[in-house]
Amino acid sequence: MDGRECTTCKKFKPWDSFSKQKAGKNGRSSKCKQCQLEYTMRRYQEDKTRFFKANERRRKRQRGGVYKVVTREGIYIGQSGNIKFRIESHKCRNAQSKVGSREVLSWEVLEYVEDPVLRLHREAYWIDKLKPELN
Repeated sequence: MDGRECTTCKKFKPWDSFSKQKAGKNGRSSKCKQCQLEYTMRRYQEDKTRFFKANERRRKRQRGGVYKVVTREGIYIGQSGNIKFRIESHKCRNAQSKVGSREVLSWEVLEYVEDPVLRLHREAYWIDKLKPELN
């Protein structure tokens, strides 16, 4: 025999139409190169769609906006492109944080704002309105 039948397309093809595969029964893949390429492209498209959907869900969770942190020493108003991550950094008592080593008693999102320039303006608005001690 000068070839084999592809398990996918069921056509008899010569040996050079199959990729080498040590684990294969004959030292060759069970799928012909064309069927393997089509399978790989189909999987790539499915994975790409799945990847972008996961990224979209991640972006929805990472919302930007203006927030308020309450500590024993007072209130702090801040803004971030990813509020939940920023609040966690305040809770870690980061030395570079404006809240610093103060214990975070509570926090709340004052408003969600995606545009960075508008977010700065809204932060200034909330600072003027609430007059926080730590800003």
